[in-house]
Amino acid sequence: MPVNQIPMKVRQFASLWAAKFRAARGASAAGTLLAASLHLSAAPRVLPAGELPQDRRLAPPKDLNGTFPFVPPQSAAGWATRAAALRTQLLVSQGLWPMPEKTPLRPVIHGRIERDDYTVEKVFLETVPGYFLTGNLDRPKSAATGKRHGVLSAHGN
Repeated sequence: MPVNQIPMKVRQFASLWAAKFRAARGASAAGTLLAASLHLSAAPRVLPAGELPQDRRLAPPKDLNGTFPFVPPQSAAGWATRAAALRTQLLVSQGLWPMPEKTPLRPVIHGRIERDDYTVEKVFLETVPGYFLTGNLDRPKSAATGKRHGVLSAHGN
């Protein structure tokens, strides 16, 4: 690259650096050659100058004013392929790909409010080591045995 095409700030920086290098090393021929090559060599390129990579992130951003026609798959196999791709995309976007290791929840109930037909229990669970989910667990008081419905209202910001 010709010296006159190198921006002035880069040339000034290279000149200052070369002067410091010569002062530290003495005005040796190798030091001068190294300093000169640093400010005259072009940076390595992956693509030819002026050519951009084929990347959707470099396109104008999508907004809700455009049209985005949905073309549904024509077969059950097509739907299964689309479902698998969407599932993977969702997991990656939420930081769950690969899926983290399952750990014990260690639930703790630390308060109970008695109502007529149900109880409200204050709970917290350790969903990931060091991260706690807090909430209220509403349980029915009925004397029925076996599985019963409950409601967990998670709190958080």
